[in-house]
Amino acid sequence: MTITTPRDWTAYNLSHEADVQSPDNRESPGALWLLAVRDAAVSYYDSPAGDDYDSPDDWWHEHTHRLADEAIPLPTHERWLVFTDLCLWADESVLDIPALTRDVSAGRGEEVDMTAQATAVIYEVAHRLVWTILTSLTNDAEEAA
Repeated sequence: MTITTPRDWTAYNLSHEADVQSPDNRESPGALWLLAVRDAAVSYYDSPAGDDYDSPDDWWHEHTHRLADEAIPLPTHERWLVFTDLCLWADESVLDIPALTRDVSAGRGEEVDMTAQATAVIYEVAHRLVWTILTSLTNDAEEAA
């Protein structure tokens, strides 16, 4: 059976669409997170607010960023579970850990906030996935009309 609508995409379809590794299983932290991102995007699209735009660019920018931001798990431990389950360290398109630099006066390197880096990657993946889902739903609706 071919799944053609984002409403029915599984965690594995979603990981493919987001261009990340597949989650460990259907109940793993990454799988549940991908499904939550899908559900939030579909819910927004189906809401009256989803119809309130002159062109797709109106919500693609503002609401895609908002939905991606809201998708970030708040507890740090949950962020790391999602990050590791989906192997997001391999996402070269967004992961850019700065090289340690030397602080001449103190003689030591600056700290790199790895949780901030992981959070940025999770945000970018959510943004990419929300954009893909909203675009696909819009295209499906235009084809059906």
